[in-house]
Amino acid sequence: GCTEGGQTVTFTVEQTSGALLTDGPPSISPDGTLNFCLVPNSCNNSLAECAATFATFATDDGGYARTGANVSAPVSFTIIVQHENHPPSFSAQRVTLLELAAPGLVVRTDGISDISRGAADEEFQDVTFFVTLLNETVDLFRTPPWIAANG
Repeated sequence: GCTEGGQTVTFTVEQTSGALLTDGPPSISPDGTLNFCLVPNSCNNSLAECAATFATFATDDGGYARTGANVSAPVSFTIIVQHENHPPSFSAQRVTLLELAAPGLVVRTDGISDISRGAADEEFQDVTFFVTLLNETVDLFRTPPWIAANG
């Protein structure tokens, strides 16, 4: 009502379903700001999105005298977390070789190592290498170099 402007509102939040996505229950400040901390890999390394539903109600400090009410009806909200695709990584070494008298295919297994497809749950993903030649090196190769998926 018009005399309730000075009241303080607090929110109570309880998880009602879904995976544990947050480090403790979310909180809602008196101005309505939702605060929470996600648990790392909260989707249990699933590539699908995961969700948790919460119920919240507001309580003011005005009491309930004269048939008043100081607690709202519960309201539900859902937090949805989508999987993050982590980038692949690898190490590259300098490859030095002698100029060949007769041109031909050169196969080296010592140039690329430590290939990672991303996070542990992403080991099924394929990795593709793209090689870009600098302008001044284009004439060195009859066919451009390429790197197999295994390095």
